[in-house]
Amino acid sequence: MSQLNARLAARCCVLLTLALMLIACKDVRDTQSEAPRDWSLAQLHELQPVAPSAELALDTSAPGGPQAVNTLLDADLVAEPAIIEPVEQLRMLTKGFDPAAEIRRLLYTQSGNGTAEYLLLVDTESNTLETLYQQLELVRIARYNGVELFQHPSLDLALGMLPGALLAVGNESTLRSLVDRLRHNPGNNDAEAVPA
Repeated sequence: MSQLNARLAARCCVLLTLALMLIACKDVRDTQSEAPRDWSLAQLHELQPVAPSAELALDTSAPGGPQAVNTLLDADLVAEPAIIEPVEQLRMLTKGFDPAAEIRRLLYTQSGNGTAEYLLLVDTESNTLETLYQQLELVRIARYNGVELFQHPSLDLALGMLPGALLAVGNESTLRSLVDRLRHNPGNNDAEAVPA
């Protein structure tokens, strides 16, 4: 009888161990990246592909930071002419998720001569796009070096959760370049287009 109990206990331990391993594997796959980082504004600045012509940065861990997101995105409170256009762009770029609840740090930049290019890098509370954009079904446009890229819900831009659980919104080529830099793998064209 004791041998039967010992065998049953051993089988239960093995099954429990396998179940825990499956859960751990699922969590890693869901983030599509290494463990989430606590990105600093300085690190976000270092990721900029070119010097921006305009930028907005926000750190909600700074004093007054949690209220700053609501203030910045409130059209009635932002009257400074120098930042009205970037703030309007920021409102459009964050469409689809709750900025006040999700943003820890963000860096929005605008660059380009003639045609403006926008890039938004956000250290969010959510570590996956599925949890960030809960109310929307995103359309996948490509997979690049293990990172899924999706169509932005309202703009002609791509978005993706980059290595380190960093949300990026910008043109697809810029996001691919950021993936290469974060993976330390420049020039790798391991891209998979999504069939139409």
